Amino acid sequence: KTCIEDKSKVIIPVFALDRTVEVLSTLYEIYHEDKSFNIPILIDSKLGLQYVKDYFNILDEEKRQYLNKVINWQNVLQIEEYTVSKAHQESSRPEIILASSGMMQNGRIIGWMEHYVNNQYAHLLFCGYCSDNTLAAHVKDNKRKYVKINDKTYRNRINITSLNSFSSHASHNCLLDYYSNMDVSEKIILVHGNMEGKIKFAEELKEEIGKQNRTTKVLIGNSSMTVNI
Repeated sequence: KTCIEDKSKVIIPVFALDRTVEVLSTLYEIYHEDKSFNIPILIDSKLGLQYVKDYFNILDEEKRQYLNKVINWQNVLQIEEYTVSKAHQESSRPEIILASSGMMQNGRIIGWMEHYVNNQYAHLLFCGYCSDNTLAAHVKDNKRKYVKINDKTYRNRINITSLNSFSSHASHNCLLDYYSNMDVSEKIILVHGNMEGKIKFAEELKEEIGKQNRTTKVLIGNSSMTVNI
């Protein structure tokens, strides 16, 4: 609908490592046999493209051949230079864009947001976790009518879809089971997620560790914490 009927762009914020290849491979699986599908798919992430090259050095032959088909699919455009990225941002041609970073805190996705967050026909497709107080979280919050990007305020009108099926995070219960049964001698430091969630999970984890008759400490990490190894 976005690309064909509305003649606009689908923008997918992706983490450079793994998620770029995963999303591109999914698009390939869905559309590569459809001869009528002629929407350009841009990989607009220098780090993401570097990781694609690195994959060729570690994959077995079968997976390397598959990735070669995906990356050389006629719909795929690899954007190396920022000037080329900027030209696409300013064009009105329907496109699908894979740009990092996934939480929209830096990288070329910022330029795409500056151009399209105010566009009621463009579509933002989330396929990863967004921490609180990131640009991704602000844009994703449909109660926010305005968002700030590079100190400039924009109307938040872009369409949004979240694909939670792409999440690579373990479930709450799996994390409790895994960490409470870890044979560690000193401490576990929680560093991922928002502070409220980490505080709650720390209490639950302490309780589970106690049930295992272990004495492992559970600490909550923050940006100012230093750890001696």
